[in-house]
Amino acid sequence: MAAFSCLLLVKSLDRHNNSAWQLGPQRQMQETSKVFSVYNPLDYESVQGPRADYIAPDVAKVSMLYGDNDYYLRAIETHIKHAKRHRYPTYILRKELINGVWNKLLCLMHAMVSELSKGEHAAKWIMWFDADSAVVNPAVPLTVFLPPEEHSDIHFLGSKDQSGFNAGMFFIKVHKWSLELLANAMTYEHHRPDIDLSFLEQTSLYLELNRTENRKHVLYQPRPWFNTYEFHHAYEGEKGDVFVHFPGLEEDRWKHMADWLSILEGPQQKDWEVELHQTKYPARVAEFWEVFGTARKQLEMANERIRGQEPTRQPLREAMDAAERILWSETDQIVAMKEATQRLTKEMSAAGLMVAVEAVT
Repeated sequence: MAAFSCLLLVKSLDRHNNSAWQLGPQRQMQETSKVFSVYNPLDYESVQGPRADYIAPDVAKVSMLYGDNDYYLRAIETHIKHAKRHRYPTYILRKELINGVWNKLLCLMHAMVSELSKGEHAAKWIMWFDADSAVVNPAVPLTVFLPPEEHSDIHFLGSKDQSGFNAGMFFIKVHKWSLELLANAMTYEHHRPDIDLSFLEQTSLYLELNRTENRKHVLYQPRPWFNTYEFHHAYEGEKGDVFVHFPGLEEDRWKHMADWLSILEGPQQKDWEVELHQTKYPARVAEFWEVFGTARKQLEMANERIRGQEPTRQPLREAMDAAERILWSETDQIVAMKEATQRLTKEMSAAGLMVAVEAVT
């Protein structure tokens, strides 16, 4: 019932903001209501239907910002320029509707409902970005991170830092699974008082992602790819990286943001702009999907080959458990995926099972 109530609230917001989808291609981000600012470069008409030449976007971008913090406004403008360049619809929640950071989940649900209502014309994915992030290299399209067709069952791409899952930047597929995930995560604050929500909506979202039935749809990629941190001492990224994110800097955040925005708004920005084919992304992302795909196939094969065989050799069982754990929660560690696959291949061979997937070297 709580999830249903969340959906009703989002539906009411969606009706309130239908006019958002009547923005033309020449009109950039503007206030369409007291609640949302929406930038739509694709000229989708929600009432009359899409234009004949309308092409559904691969990604929509979503964030929230209340008030008039100049640093956040300027940072979001870098995202809007990036969206304009790659034709990504962008939703910005501009008014606090519920308690604090929980607006993030409500905002995502609104965008999800808005996109799902377009049917075949919907964006395929949504990227959430916190307002304390900026686009460093607008030449890179977000599609570079998305799963290839053979992994179409992946619905969520996130990243982790030393504290675990970080909800500052992530991708979530426009899909009914995603809407249910967000609605369930929204209920934790009031309906699960027994759970310690140390990081509030971030914790509730992670708890939902980590449910057994959801894990197969969730994948973690190396955090610096699209959630690149600015630390007190330096930027962890390199030229060609897409984003800079400013978490955990306390009062130093403003100086760091000011320095970066000065670069991104001035002539030095061109020094950081690198075309996709000249960046690290094509090779590293291709390696990631190859390693993940091999590890997944090897584990599937092991499960298939031992079916009906009792008992399973202990070393093989342990290797399978280790591979499963890594595929569930540690895919951002590419070396760990390789090592788990090598170990599993070795134990399958020792158990006399035919191996049809080559070990990753």
